[in-house]
Amino acid sequence: MKMNAIKVVVELTEKDVIALRKLSEIDRITSIEKKILDAVDRTKIKKFKLHWLDGHTDIVEATSISDAFSKSGYGAGAIPALDYYEDYEEIEENKEELNK
Repeated sequence: MKMNAIKVVVELTEKDVIALRKLSEIDRITSIEKKILDAVDRTKIKKFKLHWLDGHTDIVEATSISDAFSKSGYGAGAIPALDYYEDYEEIEENKEELNK
């Protein structure tokens, strides 16, 4: 049986998202709510710090690491030139924790 996808537009407040996340932490979330949270995560802009083998780094705002790689101006062929990447926001949060 083939299922047809239905596009649904949902307006969520920050409170709605926080409530859904709390429910997901205690496994009280439906599959539809999980899909909504996944969609929210995919559209959230994050900062990534890209470390290249030649020693330079780029900080890029993007929705995912693949999006960050593209926005840094490199094509898929340049992936081997990337040494590693970090979630820049986590770096900043860890610095704040250490400074307390």
